[in-house]
Amino acid sequence: MVIDVMQDDPCPPEFRDRRPLRLSVGKLKETLSGILESEGFSLDALREAKLTFYFKQNRTDHYCSICNAVLVDSEGTTHEDWVDYMGMRPNKILQDIVANAPNPEN
Repeated sequence: MVIDVMQDDPCPPEFRDRRPLRLSVGKLKETLSGILESEGFSLDALREAKLTFYFKQNRTDHYCSICNAVLVDSEGTTHEDWVDYMGMRPNKILQDIVANAPNPEN
């Protein structure tokens, strides 16, 4: 599942009818804006802000396996990081597994 935080409504269409999910996803944009402001920036400093959540096959549980965050600043520099559902950074092997996983946008 991909969340484009820069969209007016960043919640993916398949979750918009689920109020708790819609509100939580909407809060991501507000949180990102707050983080940027605390560092002296605004959302205008970004061209792109996307979160990609990778779930176990068929989403058999309520936790994503890992999340990939990609920010592209106004100068076009990409900043990327990975974190698992426990807040730990996964190792390179796990990243390679995800890189070969089915496209989460489908």
